[in-house]
Parts: sequence; C-alpha cells; structure tokens
Amino acid sequence: MTATPLLGNNLTSWMPESASTLAPRVDAAYSLMLAFTSLVFLVLVGSAIFFVIKYRYRGLPQVTSAGSGSLLLHLSWALIPGIMLVLMFQRGLENYADATVAPGNAIDVQVNVDEDGLHYDIVPSSVKADELVVPLNQPVKLTIHGGDAAKTFAIPAFRTSASTNETGVATLWFEATQAGEFDLWCTAGCSDDLIVSQVSALGDDEYGTWLDNNAPGSDLPLPEYGKMVFAEQGCVACHSDTGDQAGKACPPLGGQFGTQRTFVDGSNATMDEAYVKESIFKPNAKLVKGFQPVMPAFEGRLRERQIDGLVAYIKSLK
Repeated sequence: MTATPLLGNNLTSWMPESASTLAPRVDAAYSLMLAFTSLVFLVLVGSAIFFVIKYRYRGLPQVTSAGSGSLLLHLSWALIPGIMLVLMFQRGLENYADATVAPGNAIDVQVNVDEDGLHYDIVPSSVKADELVVPLNQPVKLTIHGGDAAKTFAIPAFRTSASTNETGVATLWFEATQAGEFDLWCTAGCSDDLIVSQVSALGDDEYGTWLDNNAPGSDLPLPEYGKMVFAEQGCVACHSDTGDQAGKACPPLGGQFGTQRTFVDGSNATMDEAYVKESIFKPNAKLVKGFQPVMPAFEGRLRERQIDGLVAYIKSLK
C-alpha cells in the first residue's frame, strides 16, 4: 500500500471525478453552499471596501446626514440568508438520508480489516477476495469491521464515507456509474498509508466473469460445480437427484434428462438443455403434471456458469 496526494490520482477538474449516483447530488449541494458563501463574502467585503473609501478621513471636520434606516434592507438581509440556509439544510439532509440508508436490493459485502489490509466477502456469491470488484449500476453495501480502534473510511469518487461505531462497525453504500478503479481511503485510525484499497467497477459481463473465476469451486469440472450450486441454492430440498420422488415437492431429476415430460395442460416436451434452463428461469411456464407451482424463479439470480453447471449436473444424474 502506498500513500497518494490528498486529492487522489483521478481528477477531472478541481474536484475528484464523479462516479456514483450520489456524487452529482453531493456536488450540487456543495456548489450551492459555495455560491452562497461566496456571494455573502463578496457583499460583506465589497461593502466594507466601499464604506472605507466613501467615508475615509479627509482632514476636515465632516458631519454626516442623519439616516432614517431602511426596513426593506433589514428584511432582505434577514430573509435572503435565511432562505439560503434552509435550502442548504434541505439539500444536505436529503443527501445524508440517501447516503446512510442502503437500498434493500444492495449487494451485501462484508469487509474485515487487519494489519494486512482489507478483505472482502461478497455474501450473495460466496466470493472472498482481497480486492473489491463491483458491478456498474447496482447498489453495493459495505459493512466494514474495523476492530477496536475508531476508523473512518471514504471513497472520494463515490462521495461516500463512514466511521466505525462503538462496536467497531462502519456501514456505507454506493452505486457505481462509471467503469474504472477508484481509491478507498482510511482517513482516520489506520496506518500512515492513506489509500488502503481500490474499488474496481466493471460492466455486467466482466463482473460475472470475475465472479465465476473467483467463486468457490471455480476450478471444478462443470458437473461437480453444478452439484455444489445445486446444494447451495437449496435445490436438494425440493428435487430428488435420484429417479424416484423421495417425498420431494418437485419432480425428480435422476435419470430424467432426455426423457419426455407431460404437463398439466396435456402437452409434452423432451427434458433437454433448453427445457432445464427454462424451468430454472420460469418454473411455472411448463408445470409437470401431478406437481404444484412451488418452485421460485431464479431468473437474474444465477450467473451463466452456475446455470451451465446445473445443466451439466442434471445431465450427469443416472
């Protein structure tokens, strides 16, 4: 791990690059506050300069005219800053609420911190890695277990940060909108190194390939990998891997590949690869006669290699 300048490596202007859904809104709120404070500064300093010049001492006795005051000026000076302060508070509150509450469909990533750095456990995929790789346009929630010492973590390009609480846990979330590598900082409580990790954001296909290459059993032959997926996804609870039903709620799979199946509407079809994949994605599209529609749809929940593994495993059953 090496330290980096405070503003990071990737700058598009005087601000860090914007690479998440939250970043443009944080930047807009910051720009609003900068514009307002700059306006107030210019009015105050400009007025001070004007009055210093206008009412400077000229060496002769001077008598100023009595002022009657201005109600409009007093109201303007009170109301305009008040309105701007309310707008800034409203923007900040909205951004804070969005930044602290992760969407329900966020990918759960558990992060463990030790002297060697950060270690990631992508819960839905059972992938453990020393690098954080995330998909584009999908929310990701990091639960960081930082140990006893208080720590603060931030991803500048995503405009998100969090500090560990009394239990040593910090939670933050983001949704990457730009592919690339982005710095993850530990800004307090860590070693001298500012950057402790990188976040790599990939497109869906690249991310799926990365998961497949790093998932448990990725080096197994496809049928063995499919057997592991069959157990992990709970298929064994409803499907028998033998030729008999064995009290299961769904049709048996052992020795069934290539045979004819009869459906509740009276139609028939061969149990081939296309049928197996359709049954995984849309299990009620062709409901086998004598069984109830109890199987959940797995469309969008399995990666391509997991599906291929399941098909290979079912084909191998005798």
